Amino acid sequence: MNSRSVVCSKKFPHAAYSIEIVGSTLISELDGQWSTEISNSYIADVKQEVSSRFNKRWLHIVLLDKWDLTTFDAMDKFTEYGIWCYEKGVKATFYVYQTNPVKRYQLAKMLPERAKDYVSFHVLSIDDAFLFASENSFLEEPKPNQTIKTLNV
Repeated sequence: MNSRSVVCSKKFPHAAYSIEIVGSTLISELDGQWSTEISNSYIADVKQEVSSRFNKRWLHIVLLDKWDLTTFDAMDKFTEYGIWCYEKGVKATFYVYQTNPVKRYQLAKMLPERAKDYVSFHVLSIDDAFLFASENSFLEEPKPNQTIKTLNV
């Protein structure tokens, strides 16, 4: 697998994010309590990276264990952002976090179900995301066999 490369990292008083690129995969790690200001900054940075790096289909992995949810007013921004991702060729989005019903509920409210060909998965680890993506033709390079623990059930 290609090495990970941090292309953007920002900190705010109550939140932070980083964006990494691994081949044709964009990995985001979200941290803290997200407001509209933070959400707008993150979305603009992802759009810039996707537009400048990916001219084909790409994979999105979002690490959410440190994320403490998003304010109500920022939720619509993520719905619009998700639709934009699918219009720009994302193959699938993997949400990586330990089982958390509150996060799952808020994600369900924010996910762009109206987007054409919308595909998302809730998994417990980044390794699970890469393995599932590899075994289901979302990635070209194969990963070693291991048990996949998904939260989609």
